[in-house]
Amino acid sequence: MSNLLVKKLCDSMENRGYTLTVNSLVFKLVNVDGERWTFLDEFAHKLYKRYQGEPLTNDEIMRAIQIFRAEVRRRESK
Repeated sequence: MSNLLVKKLCDSMENRGYTLTVNSLVFKLVNVDGERWTFLDEFAHKLYKRYQGEPLTNDEIMRAIQIFRAEVRRRESK
């Protein structure tokens, strides 16, 4: 599940013209159901099957970033 989710995340970011960097992940916003969330917030909440606004642990957030970075490295190595 996380592989498909991170691929969709990266595709979405690229389709909007954003570079695949942690900076973009953390600071760029995406509209979801009329609300604006960072890509990281949206990705991490989907990854851990949590509702928006529900707190995530530091470990969950860091793991979401690691999964993102691994996908970026995979794409760069092609």
